[in-house]
Amino acid sequence: MLSHESYYQPSLERSGNYRWQADLALELPLTKKFNFKVNYVHTFESIVIVDQMQRDNMLTFGFTLKNF
Repeated sequence: MLSHESYYQPSLERSGNYRWQADLALELPLTKKFNFKVNYVHTFESIVIVDQMQRDNMLTFGFTLKNF
């Protein structure tokens, strides 16, 4: 199963301040109750504090166990 979620968060006080995030996930069944999942998240913030990155990427993976 492939899923995607993204959103844009504008500031209510400053027009040039916003945050954007995209989340892409792929879940592959290994057995009837056991899946392998890979998740990629990309974030961007227009205004950041000192020593904080404006863009960030994260790749995670793991297993899900269904009990139904």
